[in-house]
Amino acid sequence: MTFAKGFLQSFIFVFMVSLLVVFVFLSWYQNDQAVKNAEIIKNQNQQLISKGYVNAQNWVNHMVQNTLFLASQQSLSEFSEEKRISYLQNQFSSFIRYHKELMQVRFIGNDGFEKVRVNREGDNIVVVPKNALQNKSHRDYFIESSKLNNQSIFISEFDLNIEFGRIEVPIKPTIRIASPVFDKQDNRIGLIVINFNGNYLLEQLTGINKFGNQKLWLVNQKGDWLIPPDGARSFGRLLGFEKDTVEKSFPGLAKRLFSDQKQDGTWEEAGYFMEVRQIDLLEDGDLLDENSVVNKSGHFELIASLPKPEPWYWHIFESDADIKLLMNLFVSQLLLSLLIAYIWSLKRYTDKKLMSQNYLIRSFFDYSPQAMFTFNEDGEVTSKNHQSIVFLKLVELVPENMPLDFWSTEGRKNIWQEVASKPKLDVDTTRQFSLELRGERRVYECQCFVIDRGYHFSPLIAVTIKDISSYKQLEAELQDQGSQLKAILDTAPDAIIMSDEEGRITLTNHRAQEIFKISEEQFLKTRIDDLVPSPSSSIHHSLREQFYKNPYSRMMSDGMVVHAKDSGGRIFDVEISLNKVVLHGVGYVLSIVRDVTNRVKLEQQLRQNQKMEAMGQLTGGIAHDFNNLLTTIQGNIELSTMLLEKSELNKSKVVNCLDTAMSASQKASRLTRRLLSFSRKEAKRLDVMHVSQYLQQELTLIQSALGKLIELHFFPNNDIWPIEVDPEEFMSSIVNLATNARDAMDKGGDVFIEMNNVSIVEQSESLSQKNIPVGDYVVLSFSDRGPGIAPEIIDSIFEPFFTTKSKNRGTGLGLAQVFAFTSQSKGHIRVYSELGVGTSFKFYFPKSSKDFSEVIKLQETSETQNSVPTPPAIESQGLELSKPSEVNHGRVLVVDDEVDVMSVAKAYLEYAGYEVVTADSGKMALEVLEKEHFDLIITDVIMPGMTGFELLEEVEKRFPDLPSIVCSGFSEELLKQYGEKEEGLKVLDKPYSRVQLIGLVEKILNSEENN
Repeated sequence: MTFAKGFLQSFIFVFMVSLLVVFVFLSWYQNDQAVKNAEIIKNQNQQLISKGYVNAQNWVNHMVQNTLFLASQQSLSEFSEEKRISYLQNQFSSFIRYHKELMQVRFIGNDGFEKVRVNREGDNIVVVPKNALQNKSHRDYFIESSKLNNQSIFISEFDLNIEFGRIEVPIKPTIRIASPVFDKQDNRIGLIVINFNGNYLLEQLTGINKFGNQKLWLVNQKGDWLIPPDGARSFGRLLGFEKDTVEKSFPGLAKRLFSDQKQDGTWEEAGYFMEVRQIDLLEDGDLLDENSVVNKSGHFELIASLPKPEPWYWHIFESDADIKLLMNLFVSQLLLSLLIAYIWSLKRYTDKKLMSQNYLIRSFFDYSPQAMFTFNEDGEVTSKNHQSIVFLKLVELVPENMPLDFWSTEGRKNIWQEVASKPKLDVDTTRQFSLELRGERRVYECQCFVIDRGYHFSPLIAVTIKDISSYKQLEAELQDQGSQLKAILDTAPDAIIMSDEEGRITLTNHRAQEIFKISEEQFLKTRIDDLVPSPSSSIHHSLREQFYKNPYSRMMSDGMVVHAKDSGGRIFDVEISLNKVVLHGVGYVLSIVRDVTNRVKLEQQLRQNQKMEAMGQLTGGIAHDFNNLLTTIQGNIELSTMLLEKSELNKSKVVNCLDTAMSASQKASRLTRRLLSFSRKEAKRLDVMHVSQYLQQELTLIQSALGKLIELHFFPNNDIWPIEVDPEEFMSSIVNLATNARDAMDKGGDVFIEMNNVSIVEQSESLSQKNIPVGDYVVLSFSDRGPGIAPEIIDSIFEPFFTTKSKNRGTGLGLAQVFAFTSQSKGHIRVYSELGVGTSFKFYFPKSSKDFSEVIKLQETSETQNSVPTPPAIESQGLELSKPSEVNHGRVLVVDDEVDVMSVAKAYLEYAGYEVVTADSGKMALEVLEKEHFDLIITDVIMPGMTGFELLEEVEKRFPDLPSIVCSGFSEELLKQYGEKEEGLKVLDKPYSRVQLIGLVEKILNSEENN
């Protein structure tokens, strides 16, 4: 506990005690004053009660006298009914006009019917007409009054006036006093009933002179306030306000008033001193005896009240003198409390501090695991702990092994002289020794030091002896573990390097020393930046700082290859795994480096081999496309030559032929450039790519890989996000998928390529997105309608050399390249397949942070901008030549989906005198054959929808006598993939000349004529 805290506590305690003393004195004074004030208030209340009682009785007596006066008219029986009523009306009107407290005067006959009624309505006196008079025989005051003798009265309850069954508004507290009327023969001829306005009584009571805040309240026998306290209503229960009763305002008082043992006297409740007195109307008996009165009003409680006087200290600040006195008292009390608290807390603090220090020292000394004792200059042991007692008993058995003589008095005196007489820095008293105790070898460390006890006392020598056997054993084990760890690190196949935040290398293994050609001693003087070649070394420092700020584990399986430099300056390829480790609170980077120079070379060779394999798979489709283009070029050049040989030169036809040949040559040139770009061997690079635009420019190459039997459905998306991939690796993957689709659908089919943007906001367990990290991705879908992949092999399709194709048709490296490319691009690939439905490959490429200003530009873009637009394919009539003879040699149907090739064939045949009809598909050819007769059909082999072989098979069924020629740019071996070649089938290889075509046609037709 600090001194300030103790002082504060002491001050609070002293100050509170002084306040308590003052409070006790003031409380005594206040109680004394309260007793005196209570007596004064009691006398004042009793005086008010007496006044109220007298006023109430006087008012009631006056009302009774008025009633008896009106009832003492014996001569009424001498009047006729009409005269009596007139007399009473005049008398009642005069009487009620004179007496303001009267509200109503009535004369009721013995039959209970009103004979005369005079009302006070405001300032007006109203005689009620005969037809408005009522029967009152059922009312309590009529029944009770009918039983009374002469000069007797009936007093009703003190309640509210009721007219026609409802309380009259504004409310009028009412007392009804009735008395019978007798004639001279003592016969009752009726009764007089007077309604008195109780407000006059209540106002008299309220207007009595009072002392200060004194109040006079009145309560009826039901507990209703007649004169209520502030905030309450009169006649609360009658008006439906149950809270405006004495039970709610003063429950204790109500319990006393309405108990069986009620009594008048003093009462205190809710901050009021009250004097209570019960009164009954006419209870004094001066006017009438009790036998002449029927009193239904019950008794009333008259209550005089005064608020309790406020304590004197509530008004203490109203006087300047009182304020000054109080301030002086408070300041004196405060200063005295501060002084007493300071003295008291200082002593308490000093005592507690000494006690705490002594206890701490004693506890440290007694409970220390080390043996500790002290001795003086005489060699006497002045203090010792439990461990020292045990230790000294043990060493007495083997004293000769002790480095210092602690066990004898003489030895301790010598130690004291040696240690205490020299400066502390000049004496090294630390010793280590071992003892054989109880069959176990233990190692100890002892140390002596001086304890200065001040000027008046000689110093003491303290001795500590610590068992360090476990430390020695741990030290030996750590040395063994260090040796083992070093051996493990040196046998690791990868280089291991640990560096600190400044880049200083602190640990290496043998492999690191081997590949970087740096010794272990030199490594400790080397920085990690020295192992990075230029230009990467210039930014490596900032990258290292970023890693320390936001550390993350980078695994070697990420596939990222970087460059490293050895001591001789040789630059080689490595893969690096990075992890941050913390040792003794200090952060280090543990780098595992693998030399992958040879592997990178092998991967480059493998990628080139994969491209060559894809090129081989493309050969058939590309050869067919080239033969079509060469046929167009050769045919149009030959036709141009024929046109030039004519005597009449038609320049427009010659230009059309040459333009068609030029267009075909440009198409061949573009196809050649894409093949060269696809097959070239170059280092991997990452470019920002717009997938949709890139694939649109490569559709020709993809369609060539698919072949003509497969229809490509491409769905562009201009809103696609950018990605970063190697363009050539990307295209190689698409070609591999295209060739696989072509091989799977040898009878033809459909391929769909589409793309869209996808944001994964949480890890999903769905098959399509499982294990794909949260982020933004471009999803590329490549789907076919092939036979599908069997479930039992779908997990193996990405393994190298796995293939389901027949021998010599695949190496099993295509999909392995696709998977490797996707992983190196930090993407993900998912496969979904159903047997008999098809297969879908989905690539998830991470969205690039770069914008489309860095999207790669294909080489053809600039060339295309400078090239001449390709003219449209020429119509067949553009190739019409003047025929040498008007002889019609026969009708020929030419079928080819390539318009340019079909136009050349038509021009050749028409020049030779044949009538030619063309069709661009097998279906159209069959429709034409159904309508017209032909002598010969010439068809291409590879056409969408229906191949040439399928067309000829159908022709053979329908028109068995129709001869045919097949034109193809494929080799005979490749044609076997599209159908069985019938024996004797006439095949014309592309490109062909006019002579070859006409010669074969004439040969077949002449043969048919001879047959």
